[in-house]
Amino acid sequence: MALLTSAAPCPRTTGSAPTTPLTTTITYYQGTSTDSSCASQVVASGNITENWCMTFHTYAATITHLEDRDCTFVLYKGSASCGAEGGEVEHVGLPAGDEASCVISGVLDGGMNQKASGMWSCG
Repeated sequence: MALLTSAAPCPRTTGSAPTTPLTTTITYYQGTSTDSSCASQVVASGNITENWCMTFHTYAATITHLEDRDCTFVLYKGSASCGAEGGEVEHVGLPAGDEASCVISGVLDGGMNQKASGMWSCG
């Protein structure tokens, strides 16, 4: 199975880092869907770490909300490095609770030509 995310950090953090970084579950999907699901096929799952840039190589992902705090996922369409240049920026609110939200990156070619990245942060 191919590696699906980049662990390259984006230098966008301020203040002191927590002793243990926040993480949550992320599930990656490939293929568009005609029903109400996020996408047609689960291809991998893992964890996403707060304030680290991740590069999409799949069409979509579901991000699990934290039960005790509100978070946001910022999606950078057209950028593989969490930059606003050349594309659309979408802010996805992830309120405290036990749900998961679907984020559509639109990447269908594994990231060869279509680019998207994102950063998850909590307040």
